[in-house]
Amino acid sequence: MKLYTRTGDSGQTSLASGERTSKASPRIAAYGALDELNSHLGLAVALGASPEVAERIRVLQDKVFRVSCDVSNPMRKADFITDIDTAEIERALDTIVPPPLKAFVLPSGAPAAAALHVARTVCRRAETLVVALDDETLVCVARFLNRVSDYLFALALYQNRLLGIAETEWQYKA
Repeated sequence: MKLYTRTGDSGQTSLASGERTSKASPRIAAYGALDELNSHLGLAVALGASPEVAERIRVLQDKVFRVSCDVSNPMRKADFITDIDTAEIERALDTIVPPPLKAFVLPSGAPAAAALHVARTVCRRAETLVVALDDETLVCVARFLNRVSDYLFALALYQNRLLGIAETEWQYKA
């Protein structure tokens, strides 16, 4: 089996429903951002995330794939992400909540933590693109992505904490 199909050479691609659409469509942009998010999560693992953080990332990667299934199939009959998934992310977040922050922190620290900060920003973009679809069936997905970006911020700080790396606080200079 060949990896290439040539079916996208004209600027069209298939949705999970089988419908053909432009590669420049908002739906393709949304699940492209989700693919990018998942790649950054994998990068965080490859950059040496601690075993606990790596396991949390692997669980999250599965959920991000399920979000992509929801976004890529406007004709779907079942939801791959539900409010139960959002509640699970909230519970996971509650277990690693950082100490109260006194200032904004600059994305930095251990390589895996820095990759998680990048993943957080990609997650925010994916959320924005999903919201822009104005698809009422994706409200739960948008809520989930909103929570995931918070989780990724906390997970980056947690990774640094596990390694004893202090956060770099942003200092406003007028």
